[in-house]
Parts: sequence; structure tokens; C-alpha cells
Amino acid sequence: MVKKYSDEFFFNIDDLRKFTPPPLDRQDNKLQENQLPYAYLNSASLSIPSDAVRQKAFSTHKRIETLSVKSQTKIYEDTREKAKQLLGLTHSEYVVFGRNATEASSLCYWLADLKKDDRVLCSNIEHDSMQNIFLYHQDHGNDKRTLNKSSWPFWFYRETQKFELMDSIPTEVNLDFFGLHDLETNTLKQTFRNLIHEKTKAVLISHVRRDTGQAIPVNKIISLLRSIKPNLFILVDGTQAMGNLPKVNFDLIDCNAYVASPHKTLNSEVIGVLYLNPKYVTKEQLSKKLQNLSPFTQQKIITGMLSSKLNIPANSLETISPSDTVGFLEVLKRLPRQDASTYNFVHFFKKRRAIKKEFLNLFGKITAYDNCFKVEVPQKPSQTPFILSLKVIGQDYYELAEKLSSLGCFVTATFDKSNPQDKFLRLSFQHSTKRKEIHYFIKVLQGLLKSGI
Repeated sequence: MVKKYSDEFFFNIDDLRKFTPPPLDRQDNKLQENQLPYAYLNSASLSIPSDAVRQKAFSTHKRIETLSVKSQTKIYEDTREKAKQLLGLTHSEYVVFGRNATEASSLCYWLADLKKDDRVLCSNIEHDSMQNIFLYHQDHGNDKRTLNKSSWPFWFYRETQKFELMDSIPTEVNLDFFGLHDLETNTLKQTFRNLIHEKTKAVLISHVRRDTGQAIPVNKIISLLRSIKPNLFILVDGTQAMGNLPKVNFDLIDCNAYVASPHKTLNSEVIGVLYLNPKYVTKEQLSKKLQNLSPFTQQKIITGMLSSKLNIPANSLETISPSDTVGFLEVLKRLPRQDASTYNFVHFFKKRRAIKKEFLNLFGKITAYDNCFKVEVPQKPSQTPFILSLKVIGQDYYELAEKLSSLGCFVTATFDKSNPQDKFLRLSFQHSTKRKEIHYFIKVLQGLLKSGI
């Protein structure tokens, strides 16, 4: 089965299991060992948890059938208490979990109080699944992928769940788009004045581009947006940012909500985390807007999604996976702290930067003497160490990515969302990426190009 999304190629799931097996061996219930060389440079899609994280998640998975409701609730709330510190929140009630970032973010439709014919302003680089939280009431956490642009199948989650598939119902909300090619203040302000009007209630913008790794000046953009319409509900997609940038300052960003994917940037098990800003979202509003929603036509509220302190009951039999939640908790316990109450990611930032620099140095040396190695590395402004774009001259990117996958090199064939004709391979470096993975990837790519694929 090929993991393909629209015009992108991520990897072949059978290749992934061959080279980097999932933690659960269906035959003997033991963690598998991998002996094959591989280069996993695809964390911007899905990272591979460390052995310690997998062991913790796996131990929970083995006893999932015997976990009491009280024990599951404790797992969710202990993790929420730790997770709040990632963005410096003081109350865990403002931390929402989802089976992916899209599902967690889907609550923003209700919190923004959107209705038929309202409008949402989006940058032109936003992921389709994030746009869909405003366009459709649907099962945004459906891991069977029976709806397009939903989530990725998780290692543990599928084992224990019974799914109640929700219909996909158009919201009749409209989207307007703005470009990020010109970030000059006056240009942006004029663009926003032209696009924002009475029916505009919400904004969606990424903190880091998922295609090129470019950091977006969201503080500046949100300040301009609020100068035109102060009461906009602003959702920042930080799925490629938190754990990638040295620090994310919730107060300075001044958004209503910020969503993160620790399974991309922090080597966690799969979970989406939505942070709500108490400056704009009160507990009373949460209770009022998220009660009494239909799980079949409006919104699934699943067990573990919301803090038990809010007393908002689940309306579905499904749950946030305790095993995946424990995997996230284990990551949080191992993160370096800035002080007693907050985290920063300077350590990860520096490690990724060093890995990326080594990759580029080695890449440059090979390109200098190997005429078959016709590869360009376009540098974008404000590019973060997490993501690197490669343009391979004269190659079909999807065919190349699929061939790389079959040889144990995992990258994404993708395109610039604001210019779909601009296609490339996206590499993403984890703080735990090993030097041997870099060398193996370059060796395999060099061999493929010499052979003409």
C-alpha cells in the first residue's frame, strides 16, 4: 500500500515496516529489531519514536483491555499537565487532544462561532485537511482514511477501536486566500483590508511551511489582522513549528488557538495537541459551545479529548489512545526545560542545524565532482533546520521517491502549495537523525541517478 496524498508521495507502508518496523510484532507481542540500513528523513510527515517511548506506549497497549476509566483519565490528565508547559499555559483545561492535529483543530469551528455563509481567511500554503475543518463536519480523526485528507493509521490505535463513521456534511462556510510571497507590512495590510469584511470570522495560518520549512512571521501578521478586525478567531498551524523553532511564545503570537503535532517534531507517538488561549477562550465558552453536539452530523467529542475538569461528556464511544498518549507523556518527561514551568527547543534546533549543515557539506562535495548528480538545493528565506528541499533535475519526483522508499530511504515528493508546478523532494531532519542515515541516503540517491533509475 502506497502512502499517497493528492499529488504527494510519502512512502510505501510495506517498505516502512520492512526497514523500520512498527513496535508491535503481531506474532509474539515483542518489540521488533531492525537489521537493515535505512535513512528516515521524513519526520515532517511522521517521525519514528525512540525505543524508550515505544516501550512505554507498548507496555500500556499490552494492558489496554484491563485499564479502568479512572486509570485512563489519569493518563490523559497527567499528560495534559505536562503538555501545557510547552506553550507556557498555567491551566491544563486549555489543552485539547485529538487523534491527529486536524481532529484537535476541528473544535475551532465551534469556538469561532461559524455559521452558514461566514468566511474564513487562509494563507495559500495551508494543508487541505486543515482547510476542511472549516468546510466540512466530518470524522477528521478517522484513521481508516475512508474520508480523504484525514489522519494516518497509528501503530497502537487501530488495535482496540470500534469506529462510528461520521457523515461528511458541507458547512457552507467560504474560504478566502492570501499569498505569502510579499511579507512587506503595507502590502499585507492592504491585502487584509481587501479580504476582511463583516462575514470574516476566522483566520488560518501556518507558523512554519510544511513544504519548504520557511518560518512565517505570524506575530507580525496577527498584529496586522487584529488592527483591522480585533475579534477574529485566529488558528495557527504549528504542526511543523513546535519542537522545530527554538521556542514558541504563545503570548507574543496572540492567537486564539495553536495546534501542534509532536509525532512530527518531537518523536512522539501520534497525537494532535490544540492549545487554547485563555485571553480569548473562556472555560464557560468551551462548555457552552461544545455541549450537545451530534457525533454524526456536527462534531465528535471523544473520550480524552477534553480535560475532565471541564465536565463536557464525550458523545462517541471512541477514545484518544491511552497508549499513544503515554508515548507523548514519555517524550515530555525527557524534554530539556528552560525553567521549572516552560520548555524550549534550542537543543533540538542546534542538533538539527548541525545535521543539516553536515548533509549540505557532504552533498556539495559530491555535486562538485559527480556529473550524474544533478541536484539543486534551493534555499528559501527564513528556512528552519527541520526541512530541506531538493530539486533533482530531469526526474519524476514521485517515481524517484517511490524507488527511494523501496531501498529504505524515506522522503516526501511534494510541491510548493502556492505554486503547484514547483515540485521537489522534501527531506526533514529529526534531532535524533544519525550521520549514517545521511550518508546512506546520499549513497542510494547517487546510485539511482547514475543508473538512470
